Amino acid sequence: MSILRTPRSRLSLPVHFRSDVPRRLARWGGALLAVWALAFGVRPAHAQGTTDQFPEPLTSEEIEGSLDRIGVSGDSRAQALRSFEEYIGKYLDLRKGDIETYLQGRSDLSGSERTREEVASRVSARERLLRRIAALDNQLFDSIATVAGESAATKAQREKMRAERRRDWAASTSFMGRGSRIELSEILHEVVARSGSPLPGELQTTIDALLYQHEQSLTSQCRKLLDLSVNEPEKMFDARAEANLRRPQPEAGKAPAPDEWGNYFRGIEEIRKKVREPQSEVRKAIRKANREMAARIAETLPPSIGQSFRDAFMSRAYSLAAAPRDPSPAILKDAKSAAEKKEIDDETLGKIESLVTAHVARRNGLNDRIAEKIDDESSSSSGMFFFVDGEESEEKKPESSRLLEERGRIDSELTNAIAGLAPDIVKRRDGDSESRSFTFNTADGEMPSGATFEARTVMVVAGGEGGEMGEPIVFSESFGGDELGAVFAGATLDFAGGPRTGVVQPMQEPWVDRIRKAYGLAEDQASVLRLLFDDYRTGYREIEEGELAELKSLPSGMNGVIVIANGEEGTAPPKATAETTRRRYELKRSITQRTIALDAGFFDGLGAAFGDLIPAEEVTRLKHERERAAYIAADQGGGFMFGGFNSSKAPTVDLAEVVRNASLDADALKAIRGRLDAWDVSATDAFRSRYADRISAQESQEEFDRVMMARSEAEGRAGEIRIENNDQEFQRMEAIQKKAAKADDLTRSVNEGALEDMIAALPTDELKRTLRDAWHRKIWPQVFRDRRDVQPKIEAALAMEGVTDEVKAKIRGLAAEHMTEYRRIADEMIAANEAAAKPVAADGAQDVGFDPNAMRKRQETMNRLTFERDELNEKTFRRVKEQLGEELAKKLGDLPARGKGGSGISLPGMGEAHIRIGG
Repeated sequence: MSILRTPRSRLSLPVHFRSDVPRRLARWGGALLAVWALAFGVRPAHAQGTTDQFPEPLTSEEIEGSLDRIGVSGDSRAQALRSFEEYIGKYLDLRKGDIETYLQGRSDLSGSERTREEVASRVSARERLLRRIAALDNQLFDSIATVAGESAATKAQREKMRAERRRDWAASTSFMGRGSRIELSEILHEVVARSGSPLPGELQTTIDALLYQHEQSLTSQCRKLLDLSVNEPEKMFDARAEANLRRPQPEAGKAPAPDEWGNYFRGIEEIRKKVREPQSEVRKAIRKANREMAARIAETLPPSIGQSFRDAFMSRAYSLAAAPRDPSPAILKDAKSAAEKKEIDDETLGKIESLVTAHVARRNGLNDRIAEKIDDESSSSSGMFFFVDGEESEEKKPESSRLLEERGRIDSELTNAIAGLAPDIVKRRDGDSESRSFTFNTADGEMPSGATFEARTVMVVAGGEGGEMGEPIVFSESFGGDELGAVFAGATLDFAGGPRTGVVQPMQEPWVDRIRKAYGLAEDQASVLRLLFDDYRTGYREIEEGELAELKSLPSGMNGVIVIANGEEGTAPPKATAETTRRRYELKRSITQRTIALDAGFFDGLGAAFGDLIPAEEVTRLKHERERAAYIAADQGGGFMFGGFNSSKAPTVDLAEVVRNASLDADALKAIRGRLDAWDVSATDAFRSRYADRISAQESQEEFDRVMMARSEAEGRAGEIRIENNDQEFQRMEAIQKKAAKADDLTRSVNEGALEDMIAALPTDELKRTLRDAWHRKIWPQVFRDRRDVQPKIEAALAMEGVTDEVKAKIRGLAAEHMTEYRRIADEMIAANEAAAKPVAADGAQDVGFDPNAMRKRQETMNRLTFERDELNEKTFRRVKEQLGEELAKKLGDLPARGKGGSGISLPGMGEAHIRIGG
């Protein structure tokens, strides 16, 4: 089991998983929840990073949209955007000041409890901060209303209310009611824009009047929802006290029985459901009002636009129920085209049109009922995490699922009826559909909505040292809205392509090209290089067909992750045994060493063939680089690899690659060559030593996991892992893990010591910064991923014809100011990652190094800084366009759109899909 260090005891993950949860998934208990959160709609905090405790600041795109809807342009728009920039500055000051202080005062994720007075104090503090945020928004929109003028007063008021709804939604109880966050005016605007022609003025006025009245009522409901959400912690505290529900307390020398914890969490869930009933009712009322107004608007619009509006509303508000789309519009379009080509007669077309008209009316009615049932079903949800249950029974199936099945039947009836009239049309449409993909996004949806979900509570129970019991880390519980679970930046599943082999890959074509270019090989010399590489690949094929093939055939120990799509079920891999585990690691070691020897032989041949161009010391460097690559690749392990788990402050970075990526000039390379060569030898030795320890740690972990799972099954508690710290097998495994952790320290210190020496040897501050930036880009790549970087736009502006020298000078001045701020933000991002990467325990007791509190802090800081960087790019871009003038600014285009939050799953075809966990 993965061991987490806490101030009071070691805690093991997990317990109380269903028996069919595979062992390798069980090992990553908390992380597994992150995967499901990303995949099935538990939206991570994104962009601005103030968490669900507080609303996010408005973005440039949002305020630009508001100005468009109000109709603010020219100098008035520029003035409004200046007010927005002031708003951003004030909000960030508040975020980095009093909001940060509040967030630091949250309970940590170990589950410590507060007194009634402490809870009330937190609620009051949050209310004060929410009022201050509201004041900033109101001040901004009041200034916009002033520059917009009296003629736009109603539109400005609508945008102000829109901002309030946005705030209230964002700060309401997390993970609940995302689907109620719908702006009908936004959906209508998008649909009309796609239609290619604006609505007639009188019709637009009628719809605006309907929307204004609706938005006033909606704003009032959202305000009520926020009040209920903010006061939830007090309600939870009182309800728990009334039910006399307390955490199980350990007796001396032993942990509470698992049933005690199960009963405790079930009690928490029942209390939370009851406390959240008023919130659920408000959300339900909001969604009902949206549904009814959407239907009214659809009926008011011209039929074609009205139907598009209905579909867009369903897609936004009821994402799982929105697909598959109605097949009739596409079929009707094909039928009309066929009639024009005389492939079918007018009588047949008329019959098809009648079928489609009746079908659309019936389907719209079903969609209304589906949406209503989803609202009813989701109103009973407490908002905790959900696991998909692939074993859906008829008795447990919600009414919304039955209605979705009925809708599928009428779709089939329609296509069958039309097939009887014009088989070629339906056949052609079916052929087209085979290549389609269906993507659904539950980030803004309610649970459940046309699929069956089953709640799972993941908790930690272990025997503590000296009879103490560590507090549980619970990823699916919020305990009244204040102690939110960790926010996961991302996760990668690696089961789709089969088990990981955990061995180095052979050299590929880029290596050959790199050698040819680096040493300036002529065409005839390149032919010799090609022959050497062909011999190399022949040698590796022997490894592939022998030991590597055997390795891939052995059980990975995952106990089976089966993906079922469109009814096609995979086969669970066999379980690992002690012998297969031993053999797997024997093969991994052998393959790694054989590949290293094969690499060395290739480079020796290179030196022999081109000794005049490639000196012996260069051959040695190339050998060492490939050997280090082998050791790094072979440390990847099996099963799942999760990023951002606070465990890797660059223990496996090749510093030679960093120096190469820095693109230093010849004089700079000469200044650091001696230190780089010394590092080349010491780092290769350190990586070799580390590999031996890490591969032993992998093997011991996997065998320990296997033994623990077998023991739990033999004792009749499959899927439930119990570990005592005095367990001899646990202690042996932990000793190996500690040694491996110290090996990380060795490679890390070799890298960082050499880096500092090289930076000190460089002659200028700019070169020093260049090398340090290259290092940071390697170890913290997320810091430097900025698809909205304004720098390419600045370069494009400077290269434009017609830009005067005076304007260019001003743009360069803007670029210099921008870069100063940009680097400051990057440095803060790096510092946030560095802080989170500090080891949890000095003795190396953890093998994952996962600290949820540090992870939450880092995620919030990174999101805030990402927002700040985005707005810096936007502000600089506006200033550059102002200098260019309107005509040239249009040629410059726009920055890439800001990424959206939420998670999506793409499935082949249009069929139903399930994911089952376990064999």
